[in-house]
Amino acid sequence: MALGALLAPLLRPADVVPLWGGFGVGKTTFTQGVGRALGVHQSVVSPSYGLVHEYRGEPGRPVLYHLDLYRLASAGEAAAIGIQDILGGDGVVLIEWPAVIQQLLPRERLDVHLELVPGGARSVGFVATGGRYVDLLASYAHSMDE
Repeated sequence: MALGALLAPLLRPADVVPLWGGFGVGKTTFTQGVGRALGVHQSVVSPSYGLVHEYRGEPGRPVLYHLDLYRLASAGEAAAIGIQDILGGDGVVLIEWPAVIQQLLPRERLDVHLELVPGGARSVGFVATGGRYVDLLASYAHSMDE
């Protein structure tokens, strides 16, 4: 949750953050941290059955779109629910189980890889693609040092 909260102030509308990892690695918890730091007062929960949850935080902060694509079988199904409109929209987009839409993801983005490691801890890695996200990741790393 703390890592998501550190990332949130750096995110801008139209930023896309795919969250990679299996069950129980902390994808929703990471998203909860982003939501809390964006001023979302609702409970941020996994949208497994609704596919997309939209959260509005404090005025002046971007809308948070939380997608859980686990139940989708193809990018065509994602297109049918308007995924391109969400990806190109006015909010910050965090996506659980993004593999099904990999070809629809913007080339420039910040990928977050989460995994469980022995002892119950979690490993979190970031891959920034594109100048905006390289700069964002550098700012993020700097904020972690403070």
